[in-house]
Amino acid sequence: MEDRVGSLTPGKLADVTVLDADVESLPVEALAGVDAWLTMLGGRIAYRSA
Repeated sequence: MEDRVGSLTPGKLADVTVLDADVESLPVEALAGVDAWLTMLGGRIAYRSA
């Protein structure tokens, strides 16, 4: 399984979410206002914002 997951490398499956903010720098109260731009599951796009 290590040859298919664990890093963002060509040929590996990706579970990734791209957000519109740096959530590590936001206060907890602001997290509800963060939007997802893109979600990939198993290397395939599962969600893309309009």
